[in-house]
Amino acid sequence: MTVSIDEVSVENFHDFVRIYEGNSTTGKLLKSITSQVNHQVLNITTKTVLIVFLTDQSITDRGFHITVKARVVPDDPSMGYGTWTVIRIVGIILIILCLLIIYTRPWIQKRRDQNKTEQQPKPPQEEEPTNLFAD
Repeated sequence: MTVSIDEVSVENFHDFVRIYEGNSTTGKLLKSITSQVNHQVLNITTKTVLIVFLTDQSITDRGFHITVKARVVPDDPSMGYGTWTVIRIVGIILIILCLLIIYTRPWIQKRRDQNKTEQQPKPPQEEEPTNLFAD
């Protein structure tokens, strides 16, 4: 999940925007913002995030604008999407090669058997005796 902090403009030390992992304030505090912040991005690996706004209501300011986007995260974040694509392609190629070996093996064996049969010497055929004293 990506949390884009587009703008936070709140009273310094009296108003806060806090971002927690999970769905309660007992989760890990990822960011606590007071005063002004612009254009920060947090990449979060949990499925839920909690955004809490705390104020003393004494002074007003612009407030905050935060965008949250869900995205697919690989099992191992250190491996990029390109690596997973290469792994998938190699896997598909290996499957195709295995299928080729499995399905062409009987055909290759049949061809070998035919070649062995053709290469075996043929037994000599008996010739009919010719009669040299024929009438």
